[in-house]
Amino acid sequence: LEGDIVMIKIRTKNLALPSDMEEKLAAVKRRKTKVELRRALMHGAVAFLMLMLCAMVIDWVFVLFSTTIRCLLTLTTIVVAALVCISNARRVLRYRSNWDQVAAEIDEETPVLQERWSTVTNLFNDGRASLIDSRVLEHVTREAVVLESYVVPEEVAAQPWSNKAKLAVGALVAVTLATVVCDPPKFTTLALRFFAPTANISLTRLGTHGTPAVAARDE
Repeated sequence: LEGDIVMIKIRTKNLALPSDMEEKLAAVKRRKTKVELRRALMHGAVAFLMLMLCAMVIDWVFVLFSTTIRCLLTLTTIVVAALVCISNARRVLRYRSNWDQVAAEIDEETPVLQERWSTVTNLFNDGRASLIDSRVLEHVTREAVVLESYVVPEEVAAQPWSNKAKLAVGALVAVTLATVVCDPPKFTTLALRFFAPTANISLTRLGTHGTPAVAARDE
């Protein structure tokens, strides 16, 4: 009776995750890393585009003759976009240390596993596998391995675009295209002033027989 109640502790050396689980965890980790890096780059690009348009609008409304202010706007845009990118890229660090975070996300996206993968990886990573009843450990591990086919890396690591993100990017692109179509010379000049804030580029109205055009010229 005592043997049935008390958990038999065994200390087995070189305990390791089953190869099938480890391979699938590695596949999910690679997929998650790519998705998170792609997400970081896209967030940074969106932030850059949005801030660039704001800077161009400010330059257009106030006609910034000061190259110092134009440089400040350009540098601020680049720095903020880089910080947004880096902030999102930090998520990749969650998957570097061990399998716990990866297994937790697998269990979250695959309910049929009933948190078996998290349980197994936690036991092995914490070193508690050697203190568990060998029959219990074998049973839980076997169940986790049997359900390995339900783990699909593409489903666990979904694409980074949500519907809201698509709408936001679509709106930014639409505004940019509308600006270009409405007045291409002015947009080109403002873009040149943004990317080359120290250059002597100004908005000049050129008198013509037709509609006045806006073009870039050296001041």
